[in-house]
Amino acid sequence: MSLFARSLDPATVSAQAAILGSFADAIASTLSAWITQRRHDRQDPRVKKVAHREQLHSDFISERARATVDAMQHKFEDPSKLTPVYALEKRVIAV
Repeated sequence: MSLFARSLDPATVSAQAAILGSFADAIASTLSAWITQRRHDRQDPRVKKVAHREQLHSDFISERARATVDAMQHKFEDPSKLTPVYALEKRVIAV
């Protein structure tokens, strides 16, 4: 019984509470950092995919504008000039 009574000493209880509180704070902080990093890692590929799509659409619009200006200035003599436009169009559809 004296062992149990000794463990309820106010100074011991305060020290144990402080230590357990520190451990709880450390675990919570570590867990929070881990969750934040995990969420960031999940979003990173999405951001890259959106940037890739934007670049692809920009290239498509530029190539289409070039082909349109070329069509206004010349007769349709060389169909191979449209190949880059169709290639980009297929890449846009595939994404």
